[in-house]
Amino acid sequence: MNYKKRLSPAYWMLASMLLAAPFFASCGGNNEQQSEDYVDLGLPSGTLWATANVGANAPEEYGNYYAWAETKTYSEVDESNTMNYNYAGSYIKTAYNWFTYKYCQGSETTMTKYCMSSDFGTVDSLNVLQPVDDAATANLGEEWRMPTIVEWKAAIGSGRSATA
Repeated sequence: MNYKKRLSPAYWMLASMLLAAPFFASCGGNNEQQSEDYVDLGLPSGTLWATANVGANAPEEYGNYYAWAETKTYSEVDESNTMNYNYAGSYIKTAYNWFTYKYCQGSETTMTKYCMSSDFGTVDSLNVLQPVDDAATANLGEEWRMPTIVEWKAAIGSGRSATA
């Protein structure tokens, strides 16, 4: 699920997001797609979680797939990524790989944003999604955002304690 705090990823998370995992979104209010479909897990942060992934209408649906820090899905037109998408004469992503990733220049060692190590590109030390790069914010509205690692861990921990 996603919630109202920005995601702070490590490099491994970026790599896994490039493999196009669906995302949940967190919120504090309304959005067009999911209306007021959120749940309060009773966490100390007060973060509200969406009841479904971005692009899904029910909890059991997968929803859409996004690369890390990209707001358009596979097969969706995205003219903001002209350098990497237009290789086939189209602005439609047809693969999830380093060549089509918006914030690199064709390989895992040429990242241009959200890079923490010079081994992977230009270091900018950004480890929290900016709203313009947040799939939940872009697709559900400014009340929604991707959860941080701390928020994920808190939500997972709350589930364990509830079943223990």
